[in-house]
Amino acid sequence: MDIAQTSEGRYVRASDIVQLGLVQSAKKWYCPHCKQAVFFKMGPQTRPHFAHFHQKVDHRGMGESDLHQEAKFLIAQQLQSEHFTCQLEYPIEDKARRADVFVNQQSGIAEDLTIEIQYSPIAGKAVVARQVDYGIFGIAVVWLLGYQSDYASIFKSPKGVNPKASVVNRLRPFIIQIPDFGLCLPYWYEDKQCVMLVHIDVYGKAVRKMMMKVPKYITDFYFQSKTAAADNQGIKIETTSLPKNVHRFIQSILVSPNQYEKRLLDFLYLHSKYIQHFNHRIFSYRHQAIFAKHVDWHFLVIYQVLAEQGQTLTEILSYMYDHECFYDQAPFTKEMFQTYIQALIDHYDLS
Repeated sequence: MDIAQTSEGRYVRASDIVQLGLVQSAKKWYCPHCKQAVFFKMGPQTRPHFAHFHQKVDHRGMGESDLHQEAKFLIAQQLQSEHFTCQLEYPIEDKARRADVFVNQQSGIAEDLTIEIQYSPIAGKAVVARQVDYGIFGIAVVWLLGYQSDYASIFKSPKGVNPKASVVNRLRPFIIQIPDFGLCLPYWYEDKQCVMLVHIDVYGKAVRKMMMKVPKYITDFYFQSKTAAADNQGIKIETTSLPKNVHRFIQSILVSPNQYEKRLLDFLYLHSKYIQHFNHRIFSYRHQAIFAKHVDWHFLVIYQVLAEQGQTLTEILSYMYDHECFYDQAPFTKEMFQTYIQALIDHYDLS
């Protein structure tokens, strides 16, 4: 174990014990997971670390991982080196929440904030609930995803393949909008001990990345993201090859539709249309945008049906909003949806 706590609750790294000359110190150290006493160890063949007095200590399901603990420690160190006042494991008011790293409002920071480092899986509703709880006390939440976690699985998709819906669902609550950079995922990149902003395209594929220290991210990027305009003129629509057997593809939708295909079939039924009668080329648009509940060809079908009835694009978009075709959450905006649908229509018309 690389990190322990003092009796005052301050975090200390084992390597720092050596550098500070505290190896022979009479100080007591405690495990940040179970709060039991630990002791410092090192040797010719052993790196500095803390160990429990009782070897059979099981931390599974208890507290946080060593990665999480070290991330908090290093982030606090970076902030303190730039003269930011911060505290680890800071209880918020009624102690309903405990901030990973709490930073007081000060020069360069417009409000109090907590930096939350996320390694373990968390539901989208829990993310929102945490933000609401902190917001009651005027505290902003800065999320950083552990790069050595399942949240980095977006990079494990084969080149040219869009991430699975299950991956995008996990990541969606953490997507932010950065001016001149676009939609991004913020990671704590352990190898470089810095924030890594990963720019993703409309389908969730990683496009490029940018690295910086935590203080720079907070002062130069995070607060910009809170007022960022939706600049998505560069949306690129992607297609795939037609199903090998289009008729079988259509039959599978008719026989066992998922919840969104069922909604589309109900829409077609109400408008006396049949999925079999659409140009088969439309089924090459089977990707799904990160902020959309339907795949691309569903939107093209809805557009074609309503456009034939004389409805304008604005009216068609209103129909899509009213029927909850998109995820209505920051940083996704109506302007973004409109740009995306327009790009989709233009791509289909020109292909």
